[in-house]
Amino acid sequence: MHNWHEEQFTRPSPVRVAPRRFVLATLTTHPIAPPKRSDSKWMMGDASRYFDDPISFLKESVQLAPVMSMRLGYVSFYLVNDPDIAQYVLQKKNANYLKEPHLMSVIEAGGDENLFTTDGEEWLWRRRMMQPAFHRKQIAQLGDAIADETRQMLATWQAGQQVGMVEAMKLLTMYVIGRTMYNVDFKTDINGLHDAYRTMAETIGKRLQRTIPLPYWLPTTENRAYTAALETIRATLTPIIEARRYSTEPQYDLLDMLLAAKLENSNKQFTDTELIAEMSAIVFAGHETTAVTLTWIFALLAKHPEVEAKLLAEFDRVLDGRDPTMADVPNLTYTTQVIDETLRLYPPAFATSRHAAAADQLGDYAIEAKKAVLINIIGMQNNPRYWDAPEQFNPDRFAPEKAKERHKYLFMPFLNGPRKCIGEPLARSEMAIILPMILRRFRLTLPSPQTTLAHDVRFVMEPRGAMTMLLSDR
Repeated sequence: MHNWHEEQFTRPSPVRVAPRRFVLATLTTHPIAPPKRSDSKWMMGDASRYFDDPISFLKESVQLAPVMSMRLGYVSFYLVNDPDIAQYVLQKKNANYLKEPHLMSVIEAGGDENLFTTDGEEWLWRRRMMQPAFHRKQIAQLGDAIADETRQMLATWQAGQQVGMVEAMKLLTMYVIGRTMYNVDFKTDINGLHDAYRTMAETIGKRLQRTIPLPYWLPTTENRAYTAALETIRATLTPIIEARRYSTEPQYDLLDMLLAAKLENSNKQFTDTELIAEMSAIVFAGHETTAVTLTWIFALLAKHPEVEAKLLAEFDRVLDGRDPTMADVPNLTYTTQVIDETLRLYPPAFATSRHAAAADQLGDYAIEAKKAVLINIIGMQNNPRYWDAPEQFNPDRFAPEKAKERHKYLFMPFLNGPRKCIGEPLARSEMAIILPMILRRFRLTLPSPQTTLAHDVRFVMEPRGAMTMLLSDR
């Protein structure tokens, strides 16, 4: 267990908690209640401070105690700030820490169960069915589609053009999903599907920021838009899946793999309804998170030309003037470091929640049954206790030799443990192919070197505004 020294918390701080609460020693037989922030209010708890800026709140709180008690209005939960305890929750004792009901009710409302929202045996059979489709050997054959979609986008760009990178990357990653998952060109109906997923993301993000979200059955403008978005997604994906099920011509995409998937020693396969739910969840999460990470990378490189120069040198050395393939991805080591450092600073999933089925002890702290547990991902990834100058963009901290020294639960943008993101290999490969193709063709600059990289918290943490960048020829 990492040691939390009492003297570190005796300095003046507006959010300081009583110092005696911060001593985390070996597991004790007399667990104590987790402390709360000193600026927590009697009526609303931490709601005002948290909803004003969740990211700053989590970065501050990570330095206060290994486990903290938090309350957002009537909702109370535990905040985990320690990598050993995070590992205990997500891996060692994961059977006691299930998906958090409030979050699942928000995400699943109006839709069907999927890998992300299920637990126990229901989750396990889905994971076993889907895992082979996301094996690296299967992902390897999708590189040509990623490169082709990127080339098509670049053909529409020209020097002197200003591009809203958030929207451009979301469109590109949506096109990539269409090709790699369904072998379908989403450009023919991209507006409806893209807008539907954007509505879903915005609605879920808003509801997660409310202490008392209105039920979905109320006919509000927001709820009607959300329902219409779900109908658009089903109407788009259903005929694709139905047509493929009866097709005799193989497409060699993820849909083919999932249609052919069967459980070992069983004839169980995905139904069309289950496939729509799973594929829709992958489209939703996969294109959104990859797109915002790419946008953050381009903005960070514009502010750090020395990193960009090192990245371009690797492209020249590894690719020798040609477009990247999946075979090149393992050799783009500095590219991987840039991706990881961006994910450390701006993880799309900045926290993850669980539900304690039974009372337990986290480190020296007693927690109650039926209470939510929030893992402070962005806080741990920016904690100066473990990261030198954590506010700085420094891909060298992810050099291969340094990874051995780092607790693996200090950096988990794709989570860790049994429920680690199944799409991580595809997302990483996609970014490693797209980055050299764009950066070797165009130089991207921000409106001003002093441009502040601000964030918004919706369903994921994404750049504020369009993140407009100017294109110029290399």
